[in-house]
Amino acid sequence: MAIRGSIWSPNPRRVNVVWVLTPDTIKIGQRVQLRFSIGLNIRELELIKGIAAYLNVGSSQVDSKYVYLTEEAVNLQVINLLDIQKVVIPFFVKYPILGVKSLDFLDFCEVARMIEAKDHITQEGFNRILDIKAGMNRGRA
Repeated sequence: MAIRGSIWSPNPRRVNVVWVLTPDTIKIGQRVQLRFSIGLNIRELELIKGIAAYLNVGSSQVDSKYVYLTEEAVNLQVINLLDIQKVVIPFFVKYPILGVKSLDFLDFCEVARMIEAKDHITQEGFNRILDIKAGMNRGRA
């Protein structure tokens, strides 16, 4: 599957896929936001639009809620929890990621489960998510 292959790519200049947990503020003084993001060189605009269309996440139009441009890059970003749970996670369950990124995906899924169970609104749950976040992406030992 081309999408999975792009995400597993060992060339960091070509593809940037990040499973992100973003602290912010809410009831306990902070909140968690999941974000699935693919960033490619601007030359890959049509590929990103195609991925957005394939995943059926909103509009594949540039400057939509999901696809946007920066000066040198094009990004697909999904932050809606329902889209993450119903589209992104099932896709990567069906087409598993290989290598260390698969561990990040498992952590991402665990946090999605915690958010669905409302564990993230307790201090204990939030601290557990911070521990998970610290070990994701480049923080993995």
